[in-house]
Amino acid sequence: MSYLINPYRYAPPPITYESSCTPMNWTAELSGASKGTVVSNTSSIYYGKSITDTQYYLKQNGTTSGTASAKIIQCSDGSTKHTFWTMNISDISASGAWTEEESTPYTGTITTGDIIGMEFSHAFAIGRYNGNCLDGVYSGYASSATDCSNDHDFDLWYKYTVV
Repeated sequence: MSYLINPYRYAPPPITYESSCTPMNWTAELSGASKGTVVSNTSSIYYGKSITDTQYYLKQNGTTSGTASAKIIQCSDGSTKHTFWTMNISDISASGAWTEEESTPYTGTITTGDIIGMEFSHAFAIGRYNGNCLDGVYSGYASSATDCSNDHDFDLWYKYTVV
């Protein structure tokens, strides 16, 4: 039996990028904040792609109150473009672990100025590497929901699945 493949309907397989270079450090915040990866250049491995899943290495930081949400944020104004998932901070490991939340896929395409990251309502800690681990200068650490500068030499510990 032979199968005909329509080349106009071909979809490349998903690719999962994992940024988990060692040594891992913690970015700890005593109150709610946003952290993420800002796409700063069209040469980024995320530019023009859709993201189907995001996971992060997290731990509690002195509180079990509030929520943590994985999002795409527009850095120009801090608005939310998409929410992948939201979890209770009480469900985050006290010692640190990868999240295993079910993501709602983002069907749009990532552009420059998008921050792929986390928003926390209360104190938290997120794993990071002191350096550019995965995408070099094309994407980088965003220290807030409106940090478009990519002038920090960090990478969060994350897993992003793109198509």
